[in-house]
Amino acid sequence: MAEQIYWGGKSEAYLSSFQRDQGRTNNCGEYAVAAALSLLRDGRRLDYEAIVRLADSWTMPLAVLAFGVFGLLAGGGHRLWPGGPTTPRQQANLALRAARERGMKLKAEVMKGTPEALKHYLRVPTIIALVTVGWDDTWRPRIFYPTGKLKMFAPVGQMRIGSAAIRQPFAAHVMLAAAYDETRSFSTPEGDVGAPWGFVNSWFDGSTTQPGRGEIFWMPDEDFRRAWGYKIPGTPNNMVLLSI
Repeated sequence: MAEQIYWGGKSEAYLSSFQRDQGRTNNCGEYAVAAALSLLRDGRRLDYEAIVRLADSWTMPLAVLAFGVFGLLAGGGHRLWPGGPTTPRQQANLALRAARERGMKLKAEVMKGTPEALKHYLRVPTIIALVTVGWDDTWRPRIFYPTGKLKMFAPVGQMRIGSAAIRQPFAAHVMLAAAYDETRSFSTPEGDVGAPWGFVNSWFDGSTTQPGRGEIFWMPDEDFRRAWGYKIPGTPNNMVLLSI
């Protein structure tokens, strides 16, 4: 029988309602953390922008300044710099801090994952996995939007550090693993395309007023496996497990 696994046994519509559009920011890690904690709190939604402000308040330069080399080796801070990317270790740091400030008991682990392990954690309603995928301009993964349209991930661009613009060698993105459904496929001009991996993703606003109409994002198996295994330093096949 085809596997159909939705986190917590929830509906796709329910899961989709926790999506918030990050716009032209690097806040995918922060929004993924906010969505995960909201789901783990029985759907009581956090203020996503409050999580962004929390991340910006304790960045890697501050951690290194406070703790020296140890702060660097420990993946210190909640993001690399204000408004910058957030590594898996920093996603875990941010989730722990946000949970602690809200009186929430939380465990956070960063580990290498496999597709089978990811499917296992989808079956556990007290654990949520965040995944970091990567790509470059020689190959970009594809993803189906809630509209049903298949799009490639954006070309690799520039990142800004202060006033300086630096060409990136690769791009990365953080999503919340929400489902694995072997029955999911979408029509394209080239024919039907299977896309079993479902994600709560920060490229679209989910509906909180009409949750019965929502959809999440879906990736073809080959695209997800290759993007998740992309060799970003320290992050290929990394997943951040948040558990209560």
